[in-house]
Amino acid sequence: MKKKSKLIIMLIMAMLIQLVPMNVFASEQTETLATKTGRLPLEIEEVEITDEDVADAYTLVEQTKEASNYGTAWSDYESRYYYDLMSQEKKALYDGMYNQCMQYLTTQKDAKSYSSSYGLTEYIEYTGLSNDDLTEVVYLFTISNPQFYFVRGTAAATGSAGGRYYVALAIYADYSSGAARASYTSQFVNKVNNWINIINTETSDYKKLKSAHDIVCANIMYDYNGDMSRHQSSATAVLEGKTVCAGYAQLYSLLCNAAGIKTICVTSLEHEWNQVYLYGNWYVVDCTWDDLDSSNSWDYVYFCKSENAINEGYHNPEAYLAAYRPGCYSDYIGRISSYNGYTFYREEDEKIRCYDRNGKMVTNQFMFDGSYTYYMQADGSAMTDRLTYHPDGVHIIYFDSYGHEVFNAFQYCPSVGYTCYFDSQGYLYKDVITFYNNAVYYLNANGKMENEGWFQFANGMDYGYANWDGTLNTGGFSYDPWGRIVFYHWNGMVARGLITDGVYYYSMDMTDGHYLGSFPVN
Repeated sequence: MKKKSKLIIMLIMAMLIQLVPMNVFASEQTETLATKTGRLPLEIEEVEITDEDVADAYTLVEQTKEASNYGTAWSDYESRYYYDLMSQEKKALYDGMYNQCMQYLTTQKDAKSYSSSYGLTEYIEYTGLSNDDLTEVVYLFTISNPQFYFVRGTAAATGSAGGRYYVALAIYADYSSGAARASYTSQFVNKVNNWINIINTETSDYKKLKSAHDIVCANIMYDYNGDMSRHQSSATAVLEGKTVCAGYAQLYSLLCNAAGIKTICVTSLEHEWNQVYLYGNWYVVDCTWDDLDSSNSWDYVYFCKSENAINEGYHNPEAYLAAYRPGCYSDYIGRISSYNGYTFYREEDEKIRCYDRNGKMVTNQFMFDGSYTYYMQADGSAMTDRLTYHPDGVHIIYFDSYGHEVFNAFQYCPSVGYTCYFDSQGYLYKDVITFYNNAVYYLNANGKMENEGWFQFANGMDYGYANWDGTLNTGGFSYDPWGRIVFYHWNGMVARGLITDGVYYYSMDMTDGHYLGSFPVN
């Protein structure tokens, strides 16, 4: 008995020896990461301004008029996610900030003198908005526009003159001179676009996100000892290769948005990171905490994760984001859902597979996860972007790029290059006139939604006209593409033969329906 007791004690001690170092490591790791929380709170300083200071200030009316600047190529680098959710009043202030910053980005205009550390943009009026509104717009503007590298994201000056209120954004002293800034802008663009070209060689959005993550981690070192106020934009990340979390997040947002993937920055009181939109869902990315602070060394602990996976206490979004920020509810790689004893996973190759309660992979059958229907192929992966025959051998169905079978919806199918419609059973419409949202559409004999003007129905006799969005002309008398009068029925077909409105008979050509003449009913 004594020998058995000693053996049990030894086993318990061995287990404790193994467990204690692991727990100590986890604690040390979290403490180390917590030092990489270098975002500073917003500083809005009240200053005395005169009528002369704001003589050329942007007014709310001017800001709305000049919003056309959003059409420039620079807009590829920005995020419009938060902007699109704003009220019109807040958008007007945002537009003023944008127009001002575009001037400093695209010209050699000098910043207004302010201090040894900062210059200022011209003043922008915000009369009618509260101080809380002002703070919110400044925050959202600066985390959404990493292309304005010269703007310090956590500083602004505000004041009043003549009963009206104004704000100016802070420009780092290094970039206050227009001539110097032009040189820096050239360096910034060249370096960033080289990285974007690398990212765009990848074949999927997930791989592009991963490439951008790796570029950021490989080219930036966290600056533990520097002046954090210098690192509250994308500037030092790109131009110096060192920054804090704000610079990491700003650069990652810039690269991903330029690569065509919707990406936003998110802030807590002391930290900044990203959220990315991938295949219908949002995920967390934190390049700062994935960077292991040595050359070409990083991991993916904080890459495309759910909020629950990063709950250390440093990723609690600030209150001002509550009305804007989308939630992140699952990891991209890992379990997607469970239903009726089956579990669905997205695995490292990005393919979705399903396993039964015994861990056996499901193959060659339809599976439902409680929300979506998949078809698990012979290798276990879900069929994606595929028009295929239903098991009945007659009807055609479609699985989209997420692997979901499509029901009751128009769907663009990249594999064939046109839009189709699938009914409540998932069956492809072919040679069908359908009514959707008070409009009429026609799916031709191949299942293609007609959307290229004058066309002939599959019966080989009737004609119709389809607009670019697929809606058919149904408005009675109008014109065909050659300027001849025709009559479009309620179902989109052009009338042929004799028609009447009760007052006149109208003779329409029996071939293509063009008007031939008319005579009274009586």
